Amino acid sequence: MKIYEDRDFFPKPSYPFFIDQYTIRKGEVIPMHSHSFYELVFVVEGHAWHEFRGETRELQEGDVFIVDPRTAHRYRGREDGVTVVYNVMFQLSLLDRELSSLSEIDAFVDFFYLAPFLRRSPHNIPYLNVKGSTRAKLEGKLQTISYEDERKVPGYELMVRSQLVEFFVCLSRYMLENRKEPERERIEEKEWLSWVTALLGEIYNQPISLNQFSRMCAMSPSAFAQKFKQRTGKSFLQYKRELQMSEACRLLRGTDRSIVEVAGESGYDDLSHFYRIFRRQFGCTPLQYRNHQEARPSAAR
Repeated sequence: MKIYEDRDFFPKPSYPFFIDQYTIRKGEVIPMHSHSFYELVFVVEGHAWHEFRGETRELQEGDVFIVDPRTAHRYRGREDGVTVVYNVMFQLSLLDRELSSLSEIDAFVDFFYLAPFLRRSPHNIPYLNVKGSTRAKLEGKLQTISYEDERKVPGYELMVRSQLVEFFVCLSRYMLENRKEPERERIEEKEWLSWVTALLGEIYNQPISLNQFSRMCAMSPSAFAQKFKQRTGKSFLQYKRELQMSEACRLLRGTDRSIVEVAGESGYDDLSHFYRIFRRQFGCTPLQYRNHQEARPSAAR
């Protein structure tokens, strides 16, 4: 299976973005593949088949969905017509400044974080299908993004980022206006903890709050916090922070990423805050931890 890496689509590391309008031809098979980045798919026209984790769905015009990193999927064109889609590939670092604000919108959290997770669980939810004027508006945003990215005149990166943010805001408003009973309410009591910890284990480095998690579980923040601590013996913040620190240590031990990069990938945009939490947890700075880890093999020898 082909695995696409950042270098295959992002020639400029500081601008991890690629957009393409692709036509899936009659009967064309796009083999199973995955990628190291996020893929936003918008179906302009047609009804190709999309295979995702062992399930096959017939795409509909107006379908919008996220394929998260390292997730295998493939397409198969129908024999009775072509399918036109927008493929938008990007890393979250593209929207570093805007992600915290976007994550305050519940519908964005549902679409970007919760929906991909639920599609991998027994509580499968359909891809979002957008209708009416909103569909036209979203397609217009993608057309503008594609135009700016292709021309690459001064200021194009800022235009791409702003239009992509507007795309997500517009999509989130549509979801709020057309909200249905969330699938998460079907989760049985006995599955609650495994569901929450599994999702938290995937998005611990994103700006998701206890309040947003409690809403996902259809609980009040206080009830969620109490139940979480009863089941895990730790507060939500403590549990999340331990996941973040574990990832920071892994990156410090096994990579040559800078401390700023390690902090960002662990979920800390504020470097001084990252230093304070790390020192409180391990009694040393991240750099001291890395130097100590590097010195251990030579000392053993």
